Amino acid sequence: MDEDPQAHKQSPWPEHPGQPFFRVEVARRDSERWCADVAPVRWGSHRRTFYCYRWPGREEIGIDWADVAIATVLDSGEVLNRAQLWRAVLRHRDDEPLPWYVTYADERPLASAIIRARQDASGRFQAKDLLRMNEALESVGLNVIPKEALAAVKRGSIFFDEGHVDMSTVDAIARLTSHERAALDRFMGGCR
Repeated sequence: MDEDPQAHKQSPWPEHPGQPFFRVEVARRDSERWCADVAPVRWGSHRRTFYCYRWPGREEIGIDWADVAIATVLDSGEVLNRAQLWRAVLRHRDDEPLPWYVTYADERPLASAIIRARQDASGRFQAKDLLRMNEALESVGLNVIPKEALAAVKRGSIFFDEGHVDMSTVDAIARLTSHERAALDRFMGGCR
């Protein structure tokens, strides 16, 4: 946890919320999509994980920001993407940049698999490979990764979940959809 109740910037969320604030849809690659009405846990959330109370029952759960598909503000009906939800929950930290793994959560699986496969094949992924990787991302409807974010994405491709679980290239590729695997194959074919 990198939240501190004694911090200069105070969390805007109540200590004991009586009702949910958001409806969050969660879409992990390895499980079914699900939805819950939630309220942030005061001082619980951090850069990687959204800790919240889930209704009914007010059970405390953690959701990786990268797994948030969409969120709705219950009282206004405003729809938020994961980056907007990150900003809403951590609004007392609005001077901080969004973490790359929130910004590029959708792109991360394919980008990581491409980087790993290229490193396995040639020993390195170079800046010149970025253009072809972005073409592969665009071919499946994903956003490009700018040059200034490449170093962070390359470091993050070494580990899944920011250093907690080392994932093999085979496992990284196994997580891809069939369209993403085809894009990876096209990328690797263009490297020969």
